[in-house]
Order: sequence, then structure tokens, then C-alpha cells
Amino acid sequence: MIGGGLLLVGSAISRAYKEAIQEYKGKSTGTVIEIVAGPPDEIGAAAGIHDYYYPVIAYYAAGIFYKERYKVGGNPCPLKLNQKMEIRYNLKNQTQFTLAETTGHDVLYKCLHYSGILCFIGGGVLYLLFSMGAV
Repeated sequence: MIGGGLLLVGSAISRAYKEAIQEYKGKSTGTVIEIVAGPPDEIGAAAGIHDYYYPVIAYYAAGIFYKERYKVGGNPCPLKLNQKMEIRYNLKNQTQFTLAETTGHDVLYKCLHYSGILCFIGGGVLYLLFSMGAV
């Protein structure tokens, strides 16, 4: 049970560290409400692509509704219409946002968290078995 508790503490530390290093601190759920055409980036222009398609994402930040074009586009558009995703936005300028990405910290957090729960439950079961004299 102690090992499980330590793993759970480690998962909390991993999650807190990930939150501390985030560029944008605000969190919200965004929805792609429109896809608009625009000029390609340098890589697309070099490849001879004339139009990129950019998603327009709607989200709430600090209680205010925003509809902003995402800075990353493609041909075809990297996101689908009505797709929902987690976003991170700038607390000082809520129109600046990026898509939340899964990183190694997320994987580490989940592994530590679920391992901690299993160890904690397993330790509890073993404690009960030993206390009842079943083992």
C-alpha cells in the first residue's frame, strides 16, 4: 500500500510539472466549426500548393466565446468539421491558443497513476488476507 501511495504521489508530481512548463495555462474544449481557405506556409508554397485549408475553432475562454482560425493548416485540412479537441489558451490574450498535445509527461503520469492504484488495492487485499489469517 505504501508503494502504491508513493506511485500516486509521483503521478501528482509529474502532472504538476507538466502544467508548470506549459506555455499557455488556460484549458478549454474547442470545436471545429468551419474550414477556410488561405495561403500556404513556406513548405506548402515550395511544394507548389496554392491553397491551404485552416480550421476555425470555437471555444470558451474565461467565460467568453471565441471563434479563431488555427495557425496550422494543410491540404487537406488537418482537422475535420465538428471535431472536438482540448486546447490551451493564453490567459492574457485568449485569442492565442494551441491544441493540447499528448507528451511523454502524459504517458508517465498515466502509468504512475494506474500502477499506484493497482499497487494500493493489491496491498489492501494482501493486508486483509494476512489479517484474517487466510495466507
